[in-house]
Amino acid sequence: MKKINNKFIYRGDVKITHDNAKEWADKLKDIQLITGDLSINSNTSLPALKSVGGYLSIYSNASLKADSLKSVGGYLSIYSKIDEKLEKRLWNNNSKNKWNVCDLCSDWLLNQDKDFTYHINDIIFDKNLFTAVRLGNLSAAQVFEIKNMEQRRVAYGKMEKAKMTELPNLKTLDESKDKYGFVQRVISFTVEGFKDAFLFYNCFCPSTGREYYLETKQKTCEAAKAKSFGFNEIEFTEEW
Repeated sequence: MKKINNKFIYRGDVKITHDNAKEWADKLKDIQLITGDLSINSNTSLPALKSVGGYLSIYSNASLKADSLKSVGGYLSIYSKIDEKLEKRLWNNNSKNKWNVCDLCSDWLLNQDKDFTYHINDIIFDKNLFTAVRLGNLSAAQVFEIKNMEQRRVAYGKMEKAKMTELPNLKTLDESKDKYGFVQRVISFTVEGFKDAFLFYNCFCPSTGREYYLETKQKTCEAAKAKSFGFNEIEFTEEW
């Protein structure tokens, strides 16, 4: 740390993780300028920080409290939900920079007229598909029609699983009731361009009543249920 023109400066890159967050917080508590890149992977408070000379990256499940931060010299990669005041301050002072954004960013930021690079779960999407996946506007058939395997995986993970019932070629291979009276099914459907059919175990959580669709290779409810717990065979005496 050096003091130049009454400013405390840290020269170099800073990567804050869960393991070193406290160490960096102590070291940077009076720092006003970081000359290199700043990477945030853990909840961090930098009360004196005003500018970052390089890139600023805030990753998933991390937050940055920096009430004085305005200027960033390089890319801004916002892969987490951050404080709206910080988000707006960064945008207002760095809108001409290159931005990487994610589905956790605010509607306000995502609605700005900017050529963003869009990410969901570290996978890049074009704007139209990003918006459709983020807002849940795709049908189950449209999700399975996505050609990029990684994008399709992410879109399926975000999709409301009840939409599976909309598939036109849905078949029920097995159906029964569990001991709590919930219907459980193994369903099958085909997608154009895929040789094998997709199989899913449709069930309900007995404690919350939440419905699930779990991908499986089993054709009976009991086998699919056992496999979902990592067993080939299992006898359930109590569930919760």
